[in-house]
Amino acid sequence: MGGSTEVAERYTQLVEVAMTFRVRVVLEEDEGGFHAYCPGLRGCHTWGATREEALANIQEAAAAYLESMLSHGEPIPVEAHATPALREEETLTVSV
Repeated sequence: MGGSTEVAERYTQLVEVAMTFRVRVVLEEDEGGFHAYCPGLRGCHTWGATREEALANIQEAAAAYLESMLSHGEPIPVEAHATPALREEETLTVSV
């Protein structure tokens, strides 16, 4: 019964649910632009010519980072509450 297998596969695809994470982002002015990184996601760094571009790039990078961790069965890091920083910070909501 190939038909029932196809229905089961379609149903499985329909019930996939996106997971949402909140990640802290640090923005620092850099030569001619902005460096952005997520302290809780080791190695997740990017750059943009403008603040908005850097934020868009880090959101994309964080989503790819989290998707990779989930697909490899790795635990998602939980960042401890840090003391207030002396640099510009943002919090992004990332869905994967």
